[in-house]
Amino acid sequence: MKNKDNKDKTEKGSPKWFLPILISIILLSILVIFVSYNLGNTLTGNVINTPTNQNQQIQNQQTKKSCRDVQVPYDYLEEYQETVPYTDRECETKELAYSITNFVMSYNTCDKQEYICKNTFLGICTEKTYYCVDKSVSCALNLKNLDNEERGTWQTTFSYIDKNTRDIVKKDTISKFLYPQTEEILTSAARISSTGVEGDANRDITCTYGVIAIPTKQVCRDVTQYREVTKTRAVTRYRTEQKCD
Repeated sequence: MKNKDNKDKTEKGSPKWFLPILISIILLSILVIFVSYNLGNTLTGNVINTPTNQNQQIQNQQTKKSCRDVQVPYDYLEEYQETVPYTDRECETKELAYSITNFVMSYNTCDKQEYICKNTFLGICTEKTYYCVDKSVSCALNLKNLDNEERGTWQTTFSYIDKNTRDIVKKDTISKFLYPQTEEILTSAARISSTGVEGDANRDITCTYGVIAIPTKQVCRDVTQYREVTKTRAVTRYRTEQKCD
């Protein structure tokens, strides 16, 4: 009976509020652990807005810009071809002007004759046919240099020809130097000798002439020519640049 009484005393002596307090302590510990964990995550994931961090955020916002491509003009020296006039000196060769006047055959003289006896009587020739075996001929003309500035030498050929056959029997070439606006007489003389009736001296001779060499001069004048030249000019071009606000 005594032991039972002691047990009852022990049970009656234990406070009834101990268990609720223990449970509260456990729950409070769990709550503190949970809050500490969430608070740690919050501190790790977010930056505390201290004055230094606020200034850094402002600088970052200022540094962040809006950029775009824009066309920017600029000056460029461009080469191009242009046709431009220029003065050139053009020269050509021209013959000196001249004139020929008073062309004549000065003389046509037989200097020596021979004959053929066609009829005889008692050994005496009663009918003779004469023919020329030596003849002198001459032609002349006036040659004038009409140029006002240049002088030169002319060459003129005189041809003595048969009037009937136009065969050339004799030629004579004369050179004459003339100053500007001067005039000279060119005289040609020839001697024709032959034998027999068919000889050249016995032909009916006439005279012609031909100028075979005429002096020349350079005639120059200023003319306008054109050529392509390379020039430069300033032009406006555009290039793409990035502009940030």
